Amino acid sequence: TDYLNNMFSQLEILIDNEEMQSTYRDFEIEGVDDWSQIKSNDDFLMFEDMRKTNLMKWLEGNHWDDILFIERSGRINYNIVQGKALGKQIPTVENKANNIISNTNLAKAFNELVLKIAANENGFMDFNFVVSDLNIYPPFNQTDQPLKPVMFFLANIKSTEPGTFNGYLGFMISFDDINTIVTQRDGMGETGEAYLVGTDHLMRTDSFRNSEKF
Repeated sequence: TDYLNNMFSQLEILIDNEEMQSTYRDFEIEGVDDWSQIKSNDDFLMFEDMRKTNLMKWLEGNHWDDILFIERSGRINYNIVQGKALGKQIPTVENKANNIISNTNLAKAFNELVLKIAANENGFMDFNFVVSDLNIYPPFNQTDQPLKPVMFFLANIKSTEPGTFNGYLGFMISFDDINTIVTQRDGMGETGEAYLVGTDHLMRTDSFRNSEKF
């Protein structure tokens, strides 16, 4: 619980950070006909050159594996690790995109966040957040490396006026980082331990008593 509360606190700091909000606006690049070619766009390259160094400091300082800037429609306008996710549309009720993000924990969490905001009478004026399940995320995994699960923490950029509609920010953490933190046993005695369990009642992190079985 302490770990998740700390992650949500980090997420709110990320959302409220003026630099992050400005970076989001930078990557709302207009007039892009083909987002699969976004990395050759002059405006994209200019803003990436301006922003990437500080974004990397956020990653390294918080032990995250990626930061995502998601446009209102669900398109990933920018993420630091990039790869196959950059420029992709997250499938939604309105946009039935079929791509590498379809059926991932990111897509599920994003749609949960959209529904959560819709059900909130204050909508985008509140801090609405979700955390995904820990699962395999194909865009993050390299073909020559073992598959590693990841977890996403997503939230909306808060609006300052009713009726205004902003986008979303989030960060990704890999299994290795989560497992290292959750399985720390300081102050737990000889038998105490902590672990994450999914909604399917299966363990998501290792047990120190039997890490091969659990």
